[in-house]
Amino acid sequence: MNIISLPKNYLIARYIYLTEKLSELPAVSVGRHKGSPVFRVRTGDRSRIFKEGSANGIKARNLYELRGRVTAIIEEIRKSFSEDIGKISSGFSIRPYEDTKLGREFYRSAVPDATTFEKKSRYVLNGINYRSRVEFMIAQVLTDMGLEFKYECDIPCGDTTNNADFLVYLPEFGRCFMIEYLGRLDDEGYVYRNSVKIRDYLSSGYYIGTDLLILCGNEVEMPSMDTIRSSIRHMIELLTSQHLTPVGAVTF
Repeated sequence: MNIISLPKNYLIARYIYLTEKLSELPAVSVGRHKGSPVFRVRTGDRSRIFKEGSANGIKARNLYELRGRVTAIIEEIRKSFSEDIGKISSGFSIRPYEDTKLGREFYRSAVPDATTFEKKSRYVLNGINYRSRVEFMIAQVLTDMGLEFKYECDIPCGDTTNNADFLVYLPEFGRCFMIEYLGRLDDEGYVYRNSVKIRDYLSSGYYIGTDLLILCGNEVEMPSMDTIRSSIRHMIELLTSQHLTPVGAVTF
């Protein structure tokens, strides 16, 4: 994950979120008991020992590895700040997303790759086949930024359903946003079809700048990696400003 590519205000929110999650996880250590490798799991005042390879031992290992990943991200965030991130974050709180349309449960239930198009693309990343070079580039940027996403998910829009290119999840706020790439704006029929799609989004309460990021191109021009990265970064910065609030601030 490229921490530098993420907005500072979002990193504060991520630090708050991860430190809270880490405090909720049981403490796990690796050791030996009677000559056998074991995991020691402590929850409150209770400590349990599980043999490596047992069913509970496998769960303990997964928990141990999860703590390690979370701790590593927290440390990476700390290093990206010249000031004490712990002190900075203590002055903020996170106001969670309250709508259900693009909330936590919506993301969990969203089915990726909902389309049935025949896959002949050579653009493959982490086992996912992308329709176009630009969509492949978007996936590369999202992956590099350490963002969780799903490709091509159905989005309910009133009586119809649209298929979003990307559904990006921000666990810190419990919300998603969509990314649509319109890559053939020099094709009149394509423009019309997608204008209907965007109208469906808007009439269903999905708004550009809060729920939807649109990237554009045509047959000869397409956004660069830097443009994609800066656009996603700006979107995250705007969303963070809605959810990361100074302690004691009045919100409406």
